[in-house]
Amino acid sequence: MPTSPAWKFADSFSSARQSRLCSASEYQEVIELVQNSASEIRVHACRGRDDSLKHCVQPVFDIVVSDVAFDAFFNSSEGYRAQFLITPIAGIIANFALIEALHEQLIAESNRARVQELEAISVPTSLKATSSKVWIHEGDFPFQNLTCDLAVDTWVACASRGELKAKWGLCAPAGTRIQVKGALLDPAGNEVVPGKKILRHHEIHHFGFS
Repeated sequence: MPTSPAWKFADSFSSARQSRLCSASEYQEVIELVQNSASEIRVHACRGRDDSLKHCVQPVFDIVVSDVAFDAFFNSSEGYRAQFLITPIAGIIANFALIEALHEQLIAESNRARVQELEAISVPTSLKATSSKVWIHEGDFPFQNLTCDLAVDTWVACASRGELKAKWGLCAPAGTRIQVKGALLDPAGNEVVPGKKILRHHEIHHFGFS
């Protein structure tokens, strides 16, 4: 996969951490770090939040990874967000490459857990559908204590204009939890995408966050 020359760190960002985050030579290395350190995988069912989507359900997998893998995934110059920065399409390809790498582990957990609400849908179909995605666990994100760790020009410009998602995008948080969310499926097995998520790939490209 291509490299993003536009990926920049702020001058105040840790030089040691910055050096580590520039060490990967390609996104495949990031995938392998996540895949090899993935543990404590747990799945639960999540209903659509909007009233019009409450009949839809998706599997949500919580995954613990090493702190190094998390940092490489979310914050490195070859990582997940860096792929979206290249182009939204490059980001989509990166998203599905990681889901595919984790697919066997995710299905094994789904089969083990046998969550009743998920029995009504095809979890493999949900994971392969267009709107399935990988992201950090937002419960760990410092929304109330934002830092400015990245210096990606377009994100900085958007943040300076008051775009909140860009302000979030400039953060490079540490952590150990990521999530894989399958697509929302209705009772007939149709994929249903919430309106606010249709442009997710463009939002990450423009702001670094969605």
